[in-house]
Amino acid sequence: MSDSFNKTIAIGSNYFEITNEIKIKFADANHKAKVTYDLLFKKKPEEEYDVEMNRLNYLVNGNEIINKFSSISNDYFQCLFPLQFKIVDNEFQLYNYKEIKKRIAKKDIFLINKYNGEGLDYIRKEFLKKVEDEIKMIAFVNSLNVINILNLTLKRYLKETNYPFNWTTPALGLTCWNLKMNGNRMDEINFLSEELNQKEFINSLRNYFVANKINNSINEDEIVENEFAVKICYESNKLNVLQTDAKCKIVLGNHFEYEEKIIIKSKI
Repeated sequence: MSDSFNKTIAIGSNYFEITNEIKIKFADANHKAKVTYDLLFKKKPEEEYDVEMNRLNYLVNGNEIINKFSSISNDYFQCLFPLQFKIVDNEFQLYNYKEIKKRIAKKDIFLINKYNGEGLDYIRKEFLKKVEDEIKMIAFVNSLNVINILNLTLKRYLKETNYPFNWTTPALGLTCWNLKMNGNRMDEINFLSEELNQKEFINSLRNYFVANKINNSINEDEIVENEFAVKICYESNKLNVLQTDAKCKIVLGNHFEYEEKIIIKSKI
């Protein structure tokens, strides 16, 4: 870790506005959504963890969630917050697993008493499976795209310029990229890639079609068009993040079209 790196100022700008836009089209699915929320970061000097992250003001397409099943899903997910992290090797490492498990257990009882039916059973089973032990919960938190982007903001002073990177794509799960960092490192850095692991992606897409009984044949010679870019703007020569813009785009002919943008903007 660089001597210039100071954990106590890792997130110097402590209130961020997140905008997450997703467009995806494949098989019979055609979805478009815009999610906004705030992330509040706190540092308590007397605590063993380095930073606490809370999520506030969550809206979908500018509105609070009113759909029953979406609301249940969000209620389970919100149990993760506040997240507490240690910063280890320039990445956020989950610290408060036991506390989160207690919140999930309490909310689980509440939701079971409030709702019933197959919808609740499915959402509950899928979420609890992802967080059933510490290893799986850490993997789940690490799979969140906003966490992966925030991890990139901590790499400003490292000598390395190439990084393996995972990005979660709706329905298909993790996609694997090789990122190259450039920029002046004074007030801006960029991570770029057109090196998606195409073989793994096509196999994941085929497996999804088979599992969901979708009749869609992909030819061996079809090329995956892909682009991944992250631009991070800092305050002067500090780690205070002013704004981060991330974009992921993957297109495979008429089989799959996906684009996601995440903007992380300081509100202070």
